Amino acid sequence: MMNFAFLRPAVACVMLSGLAACGGGGDSDPVTDVVVPSGGSTTTDTTLSGPRASATTLLATWAPPTYTSLGAIPVSGGANYDGYLFGDLSNESDDITDKVVGSLSIRASFNAGGASFTGTASDFIDSDDNDMTGTLAISGGALDRNGNPASDATVRGVQVAGTLTDNADHDLVFAVQLEGDFLGDSYDAIGGDALGGVSVDGVDQDFDGGFIAER
Repeated sequence: MMNFAFLRPAVACVMLSGLAACGGGGDSDPVTDVVVPSGGSTTTDTTLSGPRASATTLLATWAPPTYTSLGAIPVSGGANYDGYLFGDLSNESDDITDKVVGSLSIRASFNAGGASFTGTASDFIDSDDNDMTGTLAISGGALDRNGNPASDATVRGVQVAGTLTDNADHDLVFAVQLEGDFLGDSYDAIGGDALGGVSVDGVDQDFDGGFIAER
């Protein structure tokens, strides 16, 4: 399975959830690229506007990433971030969408021990740009103040849960976790992996994606 974290230089030269490959170029939509699992998807998303384009632009803003020094992150107060959550469902043989992208609003509440997170993800569209109804809730998580952003995710265990309904009335039940890092000199953004599972009619499949949001 492809890793969608803000991959560190020592690990790979693919940054920002796999959106920019080494020496890469071309006209492909980066958000389409990021949600293709390692097995390879045959679904081509030709959307060049709307949330995919906006997510691509925001991701490009933070590529290559500058990780926030953990000492620069406050021990009280909080910060609000807005951006995008996107990813790929692993079962490409069913009639359920293979890709989703939606708007993300997340608040980091800082404390001496680290941070916790709340928020929502909503306004999702599917592979065919059809609207999906429902909202995913963001909760929990932690910030490892003793970690090293250059080698490990310092934001971990942020829960994303809820149900999205597609235009065929399929309920997609999400159980996903966010892990990543704060970005910029002054914790200006946050981004990384979105990994977990989605259940549809009792059948589970993997979810592999990423998130990016800025203040």
